[in-house]
Amino acid sequence: MTTLNGKRRAEIEAMTGFILEHGLAAASLRPLAGAAATSDRMLIYHYGSKDRLIGLLLDHIAATLARQLNQTLPDRRAETVEACLCDVLPLLQSPDMKGFMRLWHEIVAAAAGGQAVHKAAGQRILDLFEDWLGKRLPLADASRARAVLVLIEGMMVFHAVDQDAGGALDLLPNR
Repeated sequence: MTTLNGKRRAEIEAMTGFILEHGLAAASLRPLAGAAATSDRMLIYHYGSKDRLIGLLLDHIAATLARQLNQTLPDRRAETVEACLCDVLPLLQSPDMKGFMRLWHEIVAAAAGGQAVHKAAGQRILDLFEDWLGKRLPLADASRARAVLVLIEGMMVFHAVDQDAGGALDLLPNR
């Protein structure tokens, strides 16, 4: 993220909190401006366009997510892929991650609808999470981080609709 002065940083933090609480669907200029204690015209003046502002906010949210994940789950390798999943899944399903996970599903839906800013943000978040996960998988399995991420994503979809992803871990080798 570009370097921001204190006032812009505070605005970004406030708008980040708004999006994590209310989601992207509520992220029109007026509510974002209200969260940042400014006007919608000033947001456009300072950030150029709504798409640029949303892109900046999504980048900031991705960085915030990365910090939270790193603080919660230490940078150490699990003994097995299953052990890694046993660490990661409860973390992603925790109340602290609810806003991030809801936002992730919104980003994916918007990207599927062809919105470029959401596609770009989704790619950055996937790259970030794949890298983060690769540092926690056993060294022999680190190159499979993307495949494990697909499994996690599927399990999180089931979790989002209060369903058990029964048998998903049976897909892991040596089980």
